[in-house]
Amino acid sequence: MKEVVRYSEADPQAREQAIANARALNLGRFTEPAIRRLVSKMPNRDFSQTAWNLLNAVSKPVEKKLAFAN
Repeated sequence: MKEVVRYSEADPQAREQAIANARALNLGRFTEPAIRRLVSKMPNRDFSQTAWNLLNAVSKPVEKKLAFAN
């Protein structure tokens, strides 16, 4: 729930941190059921929408940065 609130903040760094923290939970295929359960307990529509947006962000593939040695 804390990460959903953090994700709802307008600060792009806070959003990225929320995504990273949610990924660090390593829920894998259980991420969606966890969001469903959380949303079912919170009747707030804005919270629900933010939770689904966070799920979508967590589900996107991680961009790998390539480091080149000079």
